[in-house]
Amino acid sequence: MKWFLDLGMRSKLLVGFGMMIAFFVTVITVAYLGITAIQTSEKNLYENEFANVQDLMELLASQNGVRAALLNMIVITERSRQETAHQDVKEFSDAVTRLTQGLLGRNRNDSLMFRRSARRTSKRATPRLSR
Repeated sequence: MKWFLDLGMRSKLLVGFGMMIAFFVTVITVAYLGITAIQTSEKNLYENEFANVQDLMELLASQNGVRAALLNMIVITERSRQETAHQDVKEFSDAVTRLTQGLLGRNRNDSLMFRRSARRTSKRATPRLSR
């Protein structure tokens, strides 16, 4: 440490400010990498996770629509209104199929989500075969 004491004032100031600039550059680099990681995570969150939530909400609404239309078909005695309810069931079922395929396609690389979606799809497809 004696070598530092033997340096002149100009050299000591140069070393001190040089270290401050080096630390400053390090902090800027770490902050930039952190912000870039946050932006990537935010983009993934918006494009995939938010879209999944939105599709799942629409899927739930479509499934509830199928249930409601089926209950209407049971209650209604007029044949023409039953046909209208049956058409509603078909439309809601098509929406469920479309949303499920979209979820499966979007989450093909996410193994946990893909397995859950595939399991839901297989459970849903069994009653459809019996109709």
